Amino acid sequence: MERQGRPSGPARPDRHSPDRSIIADRLFRFYDRCATSGLPELERLATTIETR
Repeated sequence: MERQGRPSGPARPDRHSPDRSIIADRLFRFYDRCATSGLPELERLATTIETR
């Protein structure tokens, strides 16, 4: 039985992979926002990732 709403092929075959520097920039911005959010859970997430 096939799952409904999910393609059976690649996730997005029509799109190219983003440049590694773009991915790194987006991850940095995400972690930076977590660290400066003022929410303890997100600050802990950012700290955990930064120390690995």
